[in-house]
Amino acid sequence: DQCFGRVFPPREDLGKRHVPVMPHDGPYLVHRHHAAVELVRSLSPRQEQVLREIANGFRSKQIAHRLSLSEKTIKMHRALLLEKMHTSNVADAIRIAVEARL
Repeated sequence: DQCFGRVFPPREDLGKRHVPVMPHDGPYLVHRHHAAVELVRSLSPRQEQVLREIANGFRSKQIAHRLSLSEKTIKMHRALLLEKMHTSNVADAIRIAVEARL
């Protein structure tokens, strides 16, 4: 999503421009929230469940045990949700989940 790149600047851009955190930046933060919600909505229910477990600090093996799935299946869901969320790492996916208030 092109909008998402503007909402969540890549890490290397953070030092180059203002990242709003003040109350007067409310509209920007609302936009970030809506962009994050849309990305989370693009996930299947199982992918959302796996993301929630990852965000809660569980490892693939633990998630597999908790959801009665194989670890390989969890890793597949993780890879697909990262792709759908247009990110290449779990930290960014968790950040998006937090923005979406998952």
